[in-house]
Amino acid sequence: MTVALATDSHAVPKTGRLVYSRLQGMMFLQYVAAGVWLVPLGSYMSKTLRFDGIIGAAYGMVGLAAIASSLIVGTIADRYFPAQKVLAALSFMSSITLFWLSTIDHAQGLFLIAMLTHCLFYICSIPIGVTIAMNALHEPSREYPGVRVLGSTGWVVAGLMIGLWPGAGQTRIPMLVGSVTYMILAVYALSLPPRPPRPSAERLTVTAILGLDVLKRNRDMVFWVFMSLILVMVIPKKFYDSYLNNFLVEKGMNVTLLGLRFEPTAMQALGQAVEIVTILAIPYLIARIGIKWVMVLGMVGWVTRFLFFAYGFEGHEAIKPLILTGILLHGVSYDFLFTSGQIWLDKRCDPSIRARAQSFYWFILSGMGVVIGANVAGFVYGLNTYSPVHHDWTAVWLVPAAITLGAMALFIWLFDDRIKLSASSAQSDQPASQA
Repeated sequence: MTVALATDSHAVPKTGRLVYSRLQGMMFLQYVAAGVWLVPLGSYMSKTLRFDGIIGAAYGMVGLAAIASSLIVGTIADRYFPAQKVLAALSFMSSITLFWLSTIDHAQGLFLIAMLTHCLFYICSIPIGVTIAMNALHEPSREYPGVRVLGSTGWVVAGLMIGLWPGAGQTRIPMLVGSVTYMILAVYALSLPPRPPRPSAERLTVTAILGLDVLKRNRDMVFWVFMSLILVMVIPKKFYDSYLNNFLVEKGMNVTLLGLRFEPTAMQALGQAVEIVTILAIPYLIARIGIKWVMVLGMVGWVTRFLFFAYGFEGHEAIKPLILTGILLHGVSYDFLFTSGQIWLDKRCDPSIRARAQSFYWFILSGMGVVIGANVAGFVYGLNTYSPVHHDWTAVWLVPAAITLGAMALFIWLFDDRIKLSASSAQSDQPASQA
């Protein structure tokens, strides 16, 4: 399936349809492989393995893996091996390690080791996929959202696949499906448009191996304002990721649509489904108001949804329209900020460092930011917990709303995307064949 984007009546994707479809297929497989087992993992660990005490630690492995490996893999793809072959290797190892994880049902320590090992490979594959897509697209700012939307589609498909399979979420079946999907992706990756490495004549150092040389040389203030914003905004994001489901359950939140009853987990999937529309709106909005204000709209979405959650109940009863609207703002909140950020980063960076730049972005978003955000959110949640079924949710949700409001004010003041790029950075707008 090819999703055609148009930012105006004359704008048509200039990348070949076959290449465009192949990139969409890559994104779809990546998100199916991850979404099919990560979402029900907590339920499987609690109900089947009785590993309740390490659920938080298991999910924390994602952040640790991003910190440990994402920058190194970005360096490998930039300097030494074609990115599509790096993706194939990462997907192959993700398949093997996820299968290993699925076989562990008694030893908690070994489970965490296997989880960390898998995440070391899985977490790096996402920014490498972004690099491949950005390199192959003729006009990334217009065309990338049409590729990325298949990721959201894959995540929703994965959720429905397991959600409509009675009892599957509490078994190892999701891990096995994920393992098979990763193996398919490993083979598929070899057919993707080539993104050759760009060898550097500079002496190899520890800093270069870790991918930090791109940061050492980067004196672009706008770049650092942007990265600082992403780091801060992961904190509110972790409030949402970690505690929304608990909040919805505690307030008895459910809705019936078209005769189907949506419980909290299914309602969160509705928020993911809305992404399919909001991602496709990004090129139109960038063309009309500029990428800075698209990201500001994303932050407005975060503030709004947190306020809806904070005041979306009376006692133990949910005010369903407010909370449902907050959930459905997921696409506006996430994609207008974080997905638009990926597009801006690709345009800003020289082709020779794009893989490292995207890996550093992922390091902030899923590594350092997750560790900081999870601790801040956990501290606030703990302060406002009176019993396992009684929390001061208004206080909990007002904290990320305040953080987002402050970050948005500073971003509007400090971020100026009108600053001219260097000559080398300007080349990033050229098609891959000319880069």
